Amino acid sequence: IDVSDAPGTLSICASTSEDRLIVTVRNSVPRGAQWNSEGVGLSCVRQRLELLFGTDHRLEFDRAENVVTATISLPRSQAESDSETIDESLEPVAVRGAQS
Repeated sequence: IDVSDAPGTLSICASTSEDRLIVTVRNSVPRGAQWNSEGVGLSCVRQRLELLFGTDHRLEFDRAENVVTATISLPRSQAESDSETIDESLEPVAVRGAQS
């Protein structure tokens, strides 16, 4: 969530299909704020996914109005062996903007 005086929203959802683990992260972006999918942090995420999964992953972004959605798709068998149990009971929460 970007720096803002207004509260922001962050939601993280995980689901599985037959052979994929899908993680979707949505966060609010203040109106008028610039957003760049080529930043240093996201570059590091892309590199880590490439190292762990080769070409068998997807990382996609979508921006609609004041919300950015990131969707990561991973092979289910490898993702399950590398992680702990997912708590599916989590609900989205409102988060106040960070102060710098």
